[in-house]
Amino acid sequence: MSVAAVAAAAGGVAAMTAGRSAAQDGTVAARTLPTEPIERRDLVVTETFTGELAYAGLRTLTTGRAGTVTTVAPVGSVVTVGTALYSIDLEPAVLLVGAIPAFRALDVDVSDGPDVRQLEQALADLGYGADLTVDDHFSSVTAAAVTRWETDLGRADPDGVVGLGDVVFSTGDVRVSEVVAAVGARVQQGSGVLAATSTGTLVTLDLEVDRADDVETGTAVALTLPGGVASTGTITSIGTQPEVAPNDPTATATVPVEITLDDPAAAGEFDSGSVDVALERSREDRVLAVPVTALLALAEGGYALEVSDGAGATHLIGVKIGTIADGYVAVSGDGVAAGVSVVVPS
Repeated sequence: MSVAAVAAAAGGVAAMTAGRSAAQDGTVAARTLPTEPIERRDLVVTETFTGELAYAGLRTLTTGRAGTVTTVAPVGSVVTVGTALYSIDLEPAVLLVGAIPAFRALDVDVSDGPDVRQLEQALADLGYGADLTVDDHFSSVTAAAVTRWETDLGRADPDGVVGLGDVVFSTGDVRVSEVVAAVGARVQQGSGVLAATSTGTLVTLDLEVDRADDVETGTAVALTLPGGVASTGTITSIGTQPEVAPNDPTATATVPVEITLDDPAAAGEFDSGSVDVALERSREDRVLAVPVTALLALAEGGYALEVSDGAGATHLIGVKIGTIADGYVAVSGDGVAAGVSVVVPS
């Protein structure tokens, strides 16, 4: 609320209280009026933006081999680590945890590398690491672990080799958002088979560049989710490349911002929809504050509070005002202290 708005509100209060009788010494005759104590509060000024609830990390998963799609996970399903996303010529492409995309076949003749370590760690996580040393070297022990894993998967020819197309690496379980190549489709190496996201929702927001300069990753935000559910989130990603809406040279440049829900379950049954995002613009912590409606606009300018003296009468004290938020205003001046009762017209 602006100072002008406060003045208007306070002026209305003054008009409502114009009939209060005051003695020449500045005290007001005893009467029963509602009061509230001056208290310490955190006053936070926020600005609200509109974001969108969505699943994160959308990407198209491509096959490492040519052939015919014989199975594919349906749209909306969650594929867990260690299970098949799809199969080509009945050979499953299995989801494993890892940050490095599969780019070569892995066997005992391959050179050492971090992709080998990634595979060995994934095998160990699946329970095939009893005799396995997780390192950059693909050894005969690694091959034996791969063979046991392939046998359990039901591969036609378990051979201790992880060929291109046998695995897809991701950070964890994925949710299928689109089937690109349906069962029966003929695909080439590198063709897309399905599109997938993470299993958790987040809030995306296009924030004006100058406003984005005021926030950083880790910033807490208040959210109103689809269905009117109040929740909170944390900014986890801020884009670095400004974007402008196409075909609109007058549009304001924005950067994409991603917000993770502090309580993923708060979204309930919703996996999409508009979200109100309240970003903090300024704040004062632990300031002395009163309801805005307690302010009295003085004829000579400035503001006052009507303070109860505890003996059935009240008197006025002049105050300076500060931050205004959530119906409260920071006040300071002689006589302002925590616990002092002020009149708040109902």
